Amino acid sequence: MRSNESRQLVGLDVGSRSVKLIELDRAGSAVELKSIAMAIVEDHGAGPGYQEAIASVIETAGVTTRRVATAVSGPHVAVRGLQFPRLSRKELEGAVWYEGGQVIPFDIREAYVDYSTLPDARGGKSEVLFVAARQPEVDARLELLRSCGLEPRTVTVDAIALMNAILDEPELPETVAVLDIGATTTGFGVARRGALPFIRDIDIAGNTYTQAVMNALGVSYAEAEQAKVVEAARNPAVVCAVENVTRQLVGELSRSLMYYQTRDHGSKAELICVCGGCSQIYGLDEVVSAEVGIPVRRWSALDQVLIDESRFDRSAVNDLAAFVSLAAALARCEDSN
Repeated sequence: MRSNESRQLVGLDVGSRSVKLIELDRAGSAVELKSIAMAIVEDHGAGPGYQEAIASVIETAGVTTRRVATAVSGPHVAVRGLQFPRLSRKELEGAVWYEGGQVIPFDIREAYVDYSTLPDARGGKSEVLFVAARQPEVDARLELLRSCGLEPRTVTVDAIALMNAILDEPELPETVAVLDIGATTTGFGVARRGALPFIRDIDIAGNTYTQAVMNALGVSYAEAEQAKVVEAARNPAVVCAVENVTRQLVGELSRSLMYYQTRDHGSKAELICVCGGCSQIYGLDEVVSAEVGIPVRRWSALDQVLIDESRFDRSAVNDLAAFVSLAAALARCEDSN
């Protein structure tokens, strides 16, 4: 993010249940919070629900630019690490297109594709981070933002944006993982500085916890949403339901960490940073840490941002930090155009 207004981007996280917006301001090496807002998507996103939520956060935040960075995730997005012999730029482009088409679960001809080559690949080989996203889903997101008067300038992947924000923090260990627990999907990423990340989405997320509590208590969705937070520390039935889902999540996490360790020549994550709205579930970080044997820290891309307490209620911002972590990471993106 630049001080030049033409490069200023607003981070906009369009989730399945809510929309989050962050605008940052850079003065020298310092990054300061300029705007923050969050709105619930009514009617589960049906009809004008997303447009109303986006309009709400724009009005609440009073943003000064319509240029936004956003992110996509889910089954229509694929992130892969590819490795090739040293090739010319033209040869590499053809190789990436061919190999990428073999390793993604949809037709590459119907996808937007991008890739980045690591500057210091090992063993005289080219290491490439390859990203593909199905055009219909990306186009729908762009159309939604434009219909709200916004100018989408950067589209990335949830976990990549979060990993970039984490690896920008010099005091963290060399190899770090992020677990972003949203409503419908949990984004996972792990990377060693200067190496290819491993990125995947896990289907176990906030709604999985809610459904488990619904089944345990025989209550409505809204009641279960409240119970999984309010009663997770005191109601034995809720505690059992939540712990069962957490064990499922830990199983997926353990397999992902093992795969990364095997692929990256024994590199092991030294810290797991947990964020997302459902990261607040009682006892989750302790259980995950105990089961996988790696320290877990609640983290947000907003942690390193300066808060002017004459303009913002710090306690209220802290309460939102986990929810807006992706939006804050996106607000650090630069205009790619």
